[in-house]
Amino acid sequence: MLCARCQDLFEGHLSQDKTRASRQNHDSWTLERISNHGGCVICHKSWQTFVKDHGLPPSDDIQFTVARSIKWVDRSSARLRDPNVVDLLDPEIRVTCSTISAAGQELISSVSCSPSSADDHPDLESSMLELEAGDSTASDYTMQVALNWIHNCITNHNSCRVKSVPSTSPTRLLELFQPSSLHVRLIETATLKSMPTYMTLSHCWGSAEFFKLTADTSSELADGISLDLLPKTFQDAVSIAWRLGVKYLWIDSLCIFQDSMSDWEREATTMSVVYAGSFCNIVASASSSSHGSCFRGRDPRIVKPSVIDVRYTDRPVSKIYIRSDHIFAGSDRGNGGWFRASDVNFPLFKRGWTVQERVLSPRNLHFGNEHTLWECEESCASEIYPTGNFKFGVPLKMSSIFKLRADDHWRNIIEVYSKCLLTEERDKLIAIGGIAKHFSQYWDWGNYVAGLWSKYIINQMLWETVSPSKSVRPQRYRAPSWSWASIDGEVCMLYRVQFDSTEETMVEVKEVQIEYATDTPYGGVLSAKLYISGHLSACTIDFGTLPTDPFGGWDQRISLEVSGGEITFSARVVLDVESVDFKLQTSLVFLPMICLCTKVGGGSWCEGLLLQATELAALQFKRRGGLKIADYEPRFFDISGKGAGITEQRPSTAKSFNGSLRTICII
Repeated sequence: MLCARCQDLFEGHLSQDKTRASRQNHDSWTLERISNHGGCVICHKSWQTFVKDHGLPPSDDIQFTVARSIKWVDRSSARLRDPNVVDLLDPEIRVTCSTISAAGQELISSVSCSPSSADDHPDLESSMLELEAGDSTASDYTMQVALNWIHNCITNHNSCRVKSVPSTSPTRLLELFQPSSLHVRLIETATLKSMPTYMTLSHCWGSAEFFKLTADTSSELADGISLDLLPKTFQDAVSIAWRLGVKYLWIDSLCIFQDSMSDWEREATTMSVVYAGSFCNIVASASSSSHGSCFRGRDPRIVKPSVIDVRYTDRPVSKIYIRSDHIFAGSDRGNGGWFRASDVNFPLFKRGWTVQERVLSPRNLHFGNEHTLWECEESCASEIYPTGNFKFGVPLKMSSIFKLRADDHWRNIIEVYSKCLLTEERDKLIAIGGIAKHFSQYWDWGNYVAGLWSKYIINQMLWETVSPSKSVRPQRYRAPSWSWASIDGEVCMLYRVQFDSTEETMVEVKEVQIEYATDTPYGGVLSAKLYISGHLSACTIDFGTLPTDPFGGWDQRISLEVSGGEITFSARVVLDVESVDFKLQTSLVFLPMICLCTKVGGGSWCEGLLLQATELAALQFKRRGGLKIADYEPRFFDISGKGAGITEQRPSTAKSFNGSLRTICII
């Protein structure tokens, strides 16, 4: 059902102009006129967005405007599949509602109206329309959507089928019984005759106590316990697994002894294998604790696509599907992804360990605030857009729909992971080690060294902290200063290949020496040294006005000692950690690592590291920040120098470096 004003958007003459696009503006109206009593699906979906995504009080009397934009979609591919398709162009209509907040900010809600959905995915769409969406994500509609996703993934996704073949079973699993019996029991998988199909759970623990596996509870769990003893999120996970046809479930706190360090250490090393072998990972994304539940109430009209008739005079009468858009005014920096804030700001997405769980699981079924979302190797989808073709947040899977290069994929993972929190700061490398170990089996990235890959190590050392004032180094050593893992705080991997530029690598990594905490490179690090050869220059930096945004302009001045004297450049300096004491230091040197030159215009710049001498050994340094310098060329250096080597017997002061070639050690 549509109100008269929205019905006008789908009547009249729909001409195909040369641009294949048109826009029609409509008058303003008040929120009072499109309240729930009106029953207009477009008005209601837009009202929901203004209230829930933009935070406007539902009682406010808000005026907004509505506009229609038309994009003509080429249906040639459909013509090839079905010769009865006559029209090769279809209108894809977006209705956009906008208003101005009390602060003067424009707020936008958009609704997509697509005639192609039913033609492209008849089985999936018909199953959606036959069921009531339900007022909760526990509804039969939600489970049917999930079953369709799983069936499509198993049937059609080659990469998902390959990845989901388990190599081994978890040590322990929960066996689920008939829902009417309301109990589960813990089993040792060694007693099973065949490899079990199981699901896993990703969740936030929270601070409140709940039932766990311990020496005191193990016999009780082995005999079987009532679901009433488990927190609500666990109860819901049991229900989800059973309704999806899986009778085994892995939950960390119930399958690993929580009072045995030896059991935890042994099981923690296999956790990546557990998630990688999962049939599907249940993700309690919207819940901040184990007691918070997977399920949420909702207005079913915001989820299920609505069907209306369109009656344009120059088009045949047809049906059209109306859905709330996932996009609003905001995008994820550097990744071009549009999304709803409520779909990426989940409490679970702030927990460091869950990044590994999401990446390694072949399939993720997210339970959000109003709807479920789906991630696998080849698709992202939601109940609103069950056939996929959208993304929420930064893509973490090496999916064909995102066309990511291998090294770009690792950068995405590190940038997302660095935003997350860990209960134990020592777990920084451990909690992502499973991903690294998994990737090492598929990609020729060289050796894994303290969160970086030797094949890309020069580029990957050029990370920067997003907010130096909020970043800190841990009190106890866990990673070398040249690794992003040495920082608690969000980092960004700024270096990207410039397709309109040429680049020159100005350093050579000679050797990396690492002492690991265990017998694997994918765990903790006790110490590390990186020997690198490059042109070091003493530098003087004006710390008067450091940038607050690492994506800001070239507003610093830096002076470098080079073979011909001192040269001053425009630069952008981003400290790893903002420190007043550090700004007073004079033992600063610049190590240029990559010089780039644009093919158009001839501009050049250099990216490198800001280092500080440790005074513990000759030519030994720690990283203190990143520098990017404009109009900088390799010719400024004494490139004929053979370098002082690492055998110099005295500690070096900054002024002993004038651009000549040196081999140094960074710790």
